[in-house]
Amino acid sequence: MKKQTLVIAVVAGALVVVGAGVALNQTRQGPKSAAYHAVRNPIAQTLLVTGRVAPPARAPLGAMVQNTVVNVAVEEGQIVEAGTLLVSLADDEAAARVREAEAQVAEAAARLRRVRGVGRQVAGERLTQAAAQAEELERQYQRAETLFAQGSLTEAQYDVDRRARDVARSQLVAAQLEAAASDASGADTAASAASLARAQASLEVAQAGLDRTRLRAPSRGQVLERSVEVGQVVRPGDVLLTFVGEGPLDVRITPDEFHLGLLRVGQSASVVTEAFPDRPVDAVVSRIAPGVDASRGTVEVHLSIVGEVDDVALRPDMTATVEVLLGERDDTLVLPTWLVHDLGTRQPWALVSEDGVAVRHALVLGLEGTDTVEVVSGLTEADAVLPPTADVEAGDPVRHRAVQPAIPVGG
Repeated sequence: MKKQTLVIAVVAGALVVVGAGVALNQTRQGPKSAAYHAVRNPIAQTLLVTGRVAPPARAPLGAMVQNTVVNVAVEEGQIVEAGTLLVSLADDEAAARVREAEAQVAEAAARLRRVRGVGRQVAGERLTQAAAQAEELERQYQRAETLFAQGSLTEAQYDVDRRARDVARSQLVAAQLEAAASDASGADTAASAASLARAQASLEVAQAGLDRTRLRAPSRGQVLERSVEVGQVVRPGDVLLTFVGEGPLDVRITPDEFHLGLLRVGQSASVVTEAFPDRPVDAVVSRIAPGVDASRGTVEVHLSIVGEVDDVALRPDMTATVEVLLGERDDTLVLPTWLVHDLGTRQPWALVSEDGVAVRHALVLGLEGTDTVEVVSGLTEADAVLPPTADVEAGDPVRHRAVQPAIPVGG
């Protein structure tokens, strides 16, 4: 019995020594971990942000004078042509001023016609008569002068003939001036023309005053909102209607300025409205604001709709989810994001098993997909990447199982 007990004790001791050796060897080789390698796959990086459908030009149309609304000719949502009467205000006084100005224009025009027509003819006839009379009285004076020199005519009669000649000369000069004034370039014609121009300007002012009582569509477009009713008294500047001019709709987003370096004009995007999630619309980045909103740290980006769009599916002010394609690769080295340490910092890295030791590899990353990232440098397809759950730090001994693809190839 003692001999058997000794043998059993020896065997048990040997087993303990062997077990301790195995445990020591495992400790020296490090823990056993799963390992993965990067694969070549396509990848796309997108920016998902909420936006809003915007009309090409939204214009609040307001009153220009204080008066009472007498007619609202449109309803919300109505499509109108340029110049369509939208709202009418009371126009009694303005219309009266127009009629008064029209009468002044008619009077001034008649005066100018008289100067250019009858007035010019009368002035011509007066000039002819004055010239004839002056010539006749000049001959009579010459005869009187001869007779007075001969002593055949009294001095009193001689003075009468001289004064008659002088009067005739004065009348001739007046007739000449009148004829000249009534000429096309004369003073009377110019004065009458100026009076007509003033009357016409007054008519234009009165007509403008009348027009300010009538709100018309500035272009073809749609009435978005009606803010006035018949009988309401409005003041200058009061918004009566909200109008949208005709033109293509666009979509506007305000992503964080962090993404500004990734955005480019011409990038394609997909727009999905909350009202019609089953009707995605293609778009393209058309404009990036030159400045950043300092208060919110965002940048405004405009996207133009591509192709024909159903007016029902896309309306002004709709909320939309916009996915902008920032970049894509058809075949590049990618790694799941969960295998990358310090992702989102300037120094991302991965832990790689090299000859039984965990080694830290600095990575240069490219495009970031939903759950994968492009590895520009720092890894090859042959590297065995250790997961963060391996509980291993750089420099530790490590063993790993067969290296498997980090993600399905082509997935």
